[in-house]
Amino acid sequence: MLKVETAIMIMRKHCDRLKNELFNHPFTSDEDEITFFKIIQPQFTGKLSYYTILYEALVSSPETEVNLFWANERKRYHRFKKKHCSFIQYMESGCSVEDEMYFLRRTNRNAQQLHSKMYGLGDDLFTLYDHLASALLAEKMYFDYVTHKQE
Repeated sequence: MLKVETAIMIMRKHCDRLKNELFNHPFTSDEDEITFFKIIQPQFTGKLSYYTILYEALVSSPETEVNLFWANERKRYHRFKKKHCSFIQYMESGCSVEDEMYFLRRTNRNAQQLHSKMYGLGDDLFTLYDHLASALLAEKMYFDYVTHKQE
């Protein structure tokens, strides 16, 4: 539990540093912005999300019926995949056709700001789908953890 708490604090520090770097070094091209929001930022926010999910699971884990708890947690990734299957296929295929719509801030029409607040990133530091790119990494990492936990 202490390791997970420490990991959360470390990832929050890195997210703060990432935010500061972004303010000090604005993007020079759409390609740079897309790369940042599609690949770079999710490596940080996705890991922060993973450790947060893991922490909540460890706190919630019952003392009895532990195997049933972790078996149910394993289903979480499958629900995520089902809900976001087209986006996951897009990301895993390496496709870039929709990158401008998904990962440029100027296309943020009706975007959810909740995820940017969770990571402490501010109102200008999110795109329409960067939160799903982060969530995909977090859910994969959590699925791996839960799978190994059951072995």
